[in-house]
Order: sequence, then structure tokens, then C-alpha cells
Amino acid sequence: MSTQGKKGPGKFTTFLTNIGGWIADAFLLHIYIIFGTLKGGIILGLFPALTAGVKVLLSWILDPYAKHENFRVFHQSWQKNFKLANLVGYTVAVLYTFLGIDWYVNKTHIESVGLGYALIAVMVGVVFLTSYIFTIMSSFDVSYKETLKQSFFLSLATPMHTLAGLFGLFAVYHIIYAFPFIGVFFGFTLFLLPLAWFNHTGFNRVEQYKRDNL
Repeated sequence: MSTQGKKGPGKFTTFLTNIGGWIADAFLLHIYIIFGTLKGGIILGLFPALTAGVKVLLSWILDPYAKHENFRVFHQSWQKNFKLANLVGYTVAVLYTFLGIDWYVNKTHIESVGLGYALIAVMVGVVFLTSYIFTIMSSFDVSYKETLKQSFFLSLATPMHTLAGLFGLFAVYHIIYAFPFIGVFFGFTLFLLPLAWFNHTGFNRVEQYKRDNL
């Protein structure tokens, strides 16, 4: 049978195919993170799983149309960063927990305006200290100290990207609050996406600045 005159898939069909593939990948990454968390007994699995999730997202951002080996990338990152991710992750968790307790005590018992402003200032500092941690751990071979140090300086160098990432987190929270079923199927992926995206663009901006000023 002659195939003369037949056309390949149209642009719209290709677009729909790509969208469907991205949705499926987003769901699978959400599942990977859940299983990665359970694999470490939840307590020791959460932060390595989040770090590995960012690693996968960065590979998508670098080449969204490539056929990625998502599970292999996730598994390798989970194993490689297991110890560091837990050390850094629980340091951050303790910092935010103490700040939250201090804020609650001040708001309900002390009611000091000055202390409230001081806590806000410290909170901003902690946010800048921790905004890039998952991207740094998933992308570079660095120590515990260097992870926090580089995260802090990258956040200071790209404050708009840091704030945009936070805004993205709040936006995702409100979307999932309004439509809980989205969180069931895509929650982890959606929460990590703004961090990965704005960390990536912020890092690229710093690298471009370095190249332009050499």
C-alpha cells in the first residue's frame, strides 16, 4: 500500500503526547519519593528522597524532551546523598522547629513586638541559609558545611529567585488545599518543582555573571 501523501503526527498531537508524558512522569516521581521515604523508614528516608526528587526534576529542566532514566537517577541520588541529606535536612528541621516554638511562645505569652521582629529577621536568614540545599546536594559533591555555606551565598546572590521559589511553594500549597486530589497524585513533585526551577535559573544567573566578569 502506498504511503505517499501521508503526514506524521501534527504539532498539536505531539504537544498532547508531551503533556501526557510529563503528567505521567510527575506522578511517577511522586511515587518514587513516597517509596524512597518508606525505604529509609520515613525518618531516615524523607530528606534523601526529596534530594533525589530534585535531582530528577533538574534533569527534566535541563532537557525536558529527552527520555530520562528517572528511576536510575532517583535511586543513585538517594544512595549517594543518604547521609548528607539527613544531616543537612534535620539541621534545617531543628532550626525551623525552634523558630516556630519561639514564635508561638512570643505570640501567646510574651507578646514582645521587638522579639517578634527579631524572630522574623532570623527566619529570613534561615530561609536564605536553606533555599538551595536540595539543589546543591543533588548536583555537587560537597560537605555538610559547604552545602549550607553555598546555599546561603547563592540565596544572597539571587534574592529574587529565592523569593520566587518561596512564592511558588505558597502557590502550590493553596492549589493543593483547594484541590486535595492533586496532592494525592502529584504533591511531592509539585512542591519540589518551584524550588528546582528557581534554584536552577538562579544558579545559571550566577554562572553567567561570573563568565561576563572574568
